[in-house]
Amino acid sequence: MKKFFAFALAIMAFCIAGAQEAQDAKALYQEAKKLDDAFKKGIPSAMNPNATLTPEAAKGLLQAMDIYEKVMALDTLPDAKGKVKPKYIDKIMKSVMIHATNGDFARAGGVLFNAGNKFPDAYQAFMISGSLAAQNGVVDSVYAIDFYNAGNCAFGVDFAAAHEAYAAARAANIKDPQAYTYDIASLQNLAHQNEAFAPEAKQMINAISKEAVERFGAANDYLFNNYMQHFIDESDFAGALAVIDDALKVDPNHDNFYRLRGLVNFSNKQYEAAMADFVKMAELSDNYGYLREAAGYINDCGKRYLGTLETVSPEQKASILSMYNHALSVAKKASQVPDARPMDDIIEDINYNIENANNL
Repeated sequence: MKKFFAFALAIMAFCIAGAQEAQDAKALYQEAKKLDDAFKKGIPSAMNPNATLTPEAAKGLLQAMDIYEKVMALDTLPDAKGKVKPKYIDKIMKSVMIHATNGDFARAGGVLFNAGNKFPDAYQAFMISGSLAAQNGVVDSVYAIDFYNAGNCAFGVDFAAAHEAYAAARAANIKDPQAYTYDIASLQNLAHQNEAFAPEAKQMINAISKEAVERFGAANDYLFNNYMQHFIDESDFAGALAVIDDALKVDPNHDNFYRLRGLVNFSNKQYEAAMADFVKMAELSDNYGYLREAAGYINDCGKRYLGTLETVSPEQKASILSMYNHALSVAKKASQVPDARPMDDIIEDINYNIENANNL
């Protein structure tokens, strides 16, 4: 009798739980539908041309999606008789697909972005928009913009989320090289925040920058610099020079190509070749940062070259003085370009080195 009573209680509890879950699903669905309908009312139409979509309504759409997800989970549970009889899934999916077709999630993302609700709200909206468009067979380069926008919403706030979005944009054949730039910057920030992640980030940055250069060419300094960094880190000087020479065939007057070749030759202790590259770069550039860097490296070329010599011949002395004088010339040019900052420190050091070299 006690066993039967216990079994009966268990059946009753199961039925009550099933009824509760059904009631929960109904209540949640109605709550989500109110938010969904409020969003639809904010979209201008022939019947309501003056409608305005508010940030609250845009966020309501996202809240509705979160609630719909809970409803669908409850809607797939078996009832008291062990049967699954979904009541809301088809309605929910139909509503979601209509929103996707109408571009409502991207619309919501734009409203939230303009209202300053960039992350996580606008981010979530753009990510949903891109994901649904991908499932619906939309041209990838179209919905890639959704992922790119999502990345921009997260950048500077959550670099992991930003990387996820930019990676999705790249996978969707984004045509904007800025997606690659910001993806690399996201990984660099993540590596800075977590040293353990740095080696993995380094490999990922190399792959992303390589992909970017292959797609867009070497003209983007930031992307090409990151690509070339791998060669320098690995001391693959021959590989680096081959890539740079190919770039120079396309654009023989690009200042950064000579700058990079100078860095490669300097790293490979080819100081005279490095000086020649930095000098050529300085002839082509008015970039203060590049010019200051070049002056410093040419100055170091003289120091490093001198350090390799046990005795100094007249010819070697002339070569060292040539390096220092070229460094001084580049430093003076750097001090005269627009937005230049004081160059007194490096000019003073170069003059000191020239004076010492004259006494060799």
